[in-house]
Amino acid sequence: LQAMLNRLYSEVSYYRNLLDSTDLPPTGLRSLTQLGRLPFTRKETLRENYPYGLFAVPLREIVRIQASSGTTGQPVVTGYTRNDIKHWTELVARAFCAAGVTKDDVVQICLDYGLFSGGLGFHYVAEDIGATVIPASTFNPLAQLDIMRHYKTTALVGVPTYVLRLLQTALGQSFPH
Repeated sequence: LQAMLNRLYSEVSYYRNLLDSTDLPPTGLRSLTQLGRLPFTRKETLRENYPYGLFAVPLREIVRIQASSGTTGQPVVTGYTRNDIKHWTELVARAFCAAGVTKDDVVQICLDYGLFSGGLGFHYVAEDIGATVIPASTFNPLAQLDIMRHYKTTALVGVPTYVLRLLQTALGQSFPH
């Protein structure tokens, strides 16, 4: 945490100004009780500093840029370094292993493959595990169910609301759009 605060202070003017306005300099964090004195970063902060204002490394060190959809305002941009991708991959691999996904699985990825970070991230990890991957994205639920049936999907990745929509479609229930 101390190293992160030092980096933010030295590399990101927004955080330098914010920390200068508090009575807690980045090098002054000495105990967990002081955490409550650190300022919050809110979604508005991310939007106000669009697209690269909060990056703590030069753009040349960013290997992937992804973002939220921006449907409720300015998109929130995320820049990943090679090290970020490495850590993200390790964490998702742990989640897959905890869920029992192996090289014998057929993984259907029902996430957006555009700027959203989930699709590509889960896809590459499932491939690294050796599983068969179906990059199904988020199209028509009936088509998704056909893919599951015909391709013999054994693991499904999606946001909970979309998976619920698939379940409701499979059960023949109506669902809100």
